[in-house]
Amino acid sequence: MKKILFIGLLLIIVLISGCTYQPRTETISQPTVTKTLPTAMVTEIAVTITVIATPVSTPAPVLVQIKGFAYNPSTITVPAGTTVTWAQMDSGVQHTVTGNGFDSGILNAGDTFKWTFKKAGTFSYSCSTHTNMIGIVMVT
Repeated sequence: MKKILFIGLLLIIVLISGCTYQPRTETISQPTVTKTLPTAMVTEIAVTITVIATPVSTPAPVLVQIKGFAYNPSTITVPAGTTVTWAQMDSGVQHTVTGNGFDSGILNAGDTFKWTFKKAGTFSYSCSTHTNMIGIVMVT
């Protein structure tokens, strides 16, 4: 008799707790997303999964001036994904930006050349018509 009474009491408690259950939710600001998984009738299990999105930023472009038969600055350090622009500012003469895998071709005064460095490494370049003009891009 006590056993049946105990089981009946336990069943009433379970039914009452199941009828009054309301899942908890939280309001949060972007970029965090919260989801609550469904719960079982007898055992309450609440699991929250939070996903935080990290915005992807593009590195700022970098300018190298070609002036006075030199690259200014001659050595730069940039993060991977950076676009470097060379601006030819020597009037009356032609220059190039020639490296391993990239070549501007002939640049006249006022011309520019852009190259995006996607991988880490050290990249040397020079002017094919003035071999004493040397530059280095170090990509981190």
